[in-house]
Amino acid sequence: MQVAFIVAWALALSGCGRQPPPVAVAPSDWAQPPGDAPFTDGAPFRAVNGPLVQNPPTHEPQEVSLADAEEIVGVVVEGEARAYSLTAMAQLRHHVVNDVIAETPVTVTYCNQKQCVRVYRGGRKAKSLRLRVGGYRDGLLLRDENGLYEQADGSGVASECGLPHEQLPYKRTTWRVWREAHPRSKVFAGE
Repeated sequence: MQVAFIVAWALALSGCGRQPPPVAVAPSDWAQPPGDAPFTDGAPFRAVNGPLVQNPPTHEPQEVSLADAEEIVGVVVEGEARAYSLTAMAQLRHHVVNDVIAETPVTVTYCNQKQCVRVYRGGRKAKSLRLRVGGYRDGLLLRDENGLYEQADGSGVASECGLPHEQLPYKRTTWRVWREAHPRSKVFAGE
């Protein structure tokens, strides 16, 4: 009991869990360049609550018409392969896709402005991760119920607390190369 109190007190002092409220931004405005409102360190910042994309539709390779040269992000979890079309993920509503592969929660993130891809995983048989687009500050920001984080390194934006999920290896390649290496891989090609 005393340990829990000390941990809660330390988190409160460090600022964990206290994040700036999101700016109400219409979906049509999401693709606009970041606003010029300064954040605590003076960097331009725009916070949004992007849509929560969970359990996206995936298709068998023969069911999609991706060009061989289409760039994808490929992820393998316990031998199960999945591909994510970067063309589909370039749309702001798909910059963050929460999926489950081999009973493992996986979140694939893509910032087309910085060409940055990161993949995060939760614990096996855990609930699906609930990351979403959180805004933009010289790169994509991610948001969950506990905070706002830099996509590139998972660091907290307004606190010392970083993203509480481990990064997962991925491969950025073409659909043809991925399909040849993983012929049974399902693919996310948008909605």
